[in-house]
Amino acid sequence: MLPCSARAARRHRLACGAAALALTLAGPGCQAPTPRPTLDPSLVWVSAEAKVRTDTVGEGPFASQATFVLVDAENRAAEPAMITLGGTFRDEANAVVGTLRAESLWVPAGGRRMFALVDRDRVPRPTARGAQILVSGARVAARPPIMHLEQERTYEDYGKIVAQARLVNDADRPGRAMVFAAFYDAQHRPMARPFSVVPIAAQSDVPLQLVGPEGSASGVMFLGDLVY
Repeated sequence: MLPCSARAARRHRLACGAAALALTLAGPGCQAPTPRPTLDPSLVWVSAEAKVRTDTVGEGPFASQATFVLVDAENRAAEPAMITLGGTFRDEANAVVGTLRAESLWVPAGGRRMFALVDRDRVPRPTARGAQILVSGARVAARPPIMHLEQERTYEDYGKIVAQARLVNDADRPGRAMVFAAFYDAQHRPMARPFSVVPIAAQSDVPLQLVGPEGSASGVMFLGDLVY
């Protein structure tokens, strides 16, 4: 065993070496990434047509009854952004009766997306009559997603809308995409936002189809989280 003085000297040399390594890594050749710029929240338009529903959320062992709100937001900036909405449920007296779990979606410049904001505790809120929606974040997107949709179309099928598209993966590795479809009634009020988790091989494409509820008059498909 080294004597105390030798051990202390050795610890000093190791500490100095670690400090020198840290300084090297933090030098000009390895700078911390620059934070992405944020959008002015006023450039994110949030629809007043918010629909409060109570239904099953999640799948399998994670499924539960909960109250949620469907609401559209539009990116009115000149660049794509990752937009985050949150807020609270309100009762008839406009008192807060629950908090919404925030959701973030990639929205292209001029694009519109339907958000599904679920109660943070994933429980029913029988007294909820509306919601106050807040733009809690809007960061300019560094680049468009590698996966994208092509050949998008919708058609009416016995009183409901069917949305179809092809999911294209341009990456050199397989991945998984969360695919949403937003369905609206004849007055363009939100009705439903079903989803599917779609695995996809590298450099390939797969067909997609999501079906709207009875009475749906229009629909659009878009992508959520992507995993590689």
